[in-house]
Amino acid sequence: MIGTMSANDNSSKSLTVAIAAVATLLILVIGVAVGLSLRTDTAPKEQAMPSSTPATTSSSPTSKTTTTTTSTTSTKPSPSPTSSRKSSATSSSTATTTTTSTSAAPKGQDFGTGRDDLDGLGFVGSAARCDSGDRAFAVIATAEGTKAAACETRSGDKYYRSDAPSGRLSTGIIVDEGDRIVARNGSFKYQMSPEGLLVTKDNNPIEKQAATAWGTA
Repeated sequence: MIGTMSANDNSSKSLTVAIAAVATLLILVIGVAVGLSLRTDTAPKEQAMPSSTPATTSSSPTSKTTTTTTSTTSTKPSPSPTSSRKSSATSSSTATTTTTSTSAAPKGQDFGTGRDDLDGLGFVGSAARCDSGDRAFAVIATAEGTKAAACETRSGDKYYRSDAPSGRLSTGIIVDEGDRIVARNGSFKYQMSPEGLLVTKDNNPIEKQAATAWGTA
């Protein structure tokens, strides 16, 4: 009987020791787990990356700058009455200058000769002059006192007018080459050029007068 109880006691002690060991191990495991959990909770949290909010904030100064510019433009002082009077005076002066320039003789009125006895119809006070409403496009004066004008009508017809010591002539133009203009009256031809006036009969030269003035419009 005593032997049986001794065996049971030994078994109970062994079981108790095993249970204690297991409990101790569990406590140790739980402690380690709790320790790790506390360490994780107390560790510093990672700082979050900055969001896109700074971009919105950075655009705010630009908006303020735009507002300031607009405000400066809108508050620009208007011209004073004195400035308006000065502007009006300037405009009046300009208008006066323009009127004066348009009253001057049109360019080409003297055909580039520098003579003061010419206008748009030819020689003033002379038979070497186009009809009213037509225009002179070339003029010549010679050392012998001959004056001539080449004329053109509104329809484009061209004719020759001359006033010479020997007489006056009005006849049609058959050649117009700018610096060579030829008029014909029967068997006679009258050629105007910068060199002078050449008169021919049946294409034979009979008279040549040196030019003292030549011009075209």
